Amino acid sequence: MEPRTSPGPDPVWGLGVFLIGLVVMAIGGAGTWHILFNVGETLLLLGAAVFVVCVAITARRQNPVPLRNLLRSVLGRGAGRD
Repeated sequence: MEPRTSPGPDPVWGLGVFLIGLVVMAIGGAGTWHILFNVGETLLLLGAAVFVVCVAITARRQNPVPLRNLLRSVLGRGAGRD
């Protein structure tokens, strides 16, 4: 059995921080606690940024050549040119 290499970082961490920030924002907003709401908003934005960065790193590590060839065939251009 071969060891599997990870294609990139797991975006679930960013999603988890996003959801925690959403819950903290809801609690702070319901109790009219502005500081807690602001902390939740910061967590929400941080989680969204981590999620986007993780997805971008994963997409960058994948092989873009098959997608490039598919786009060239759809657009009607030759697959041999660069």
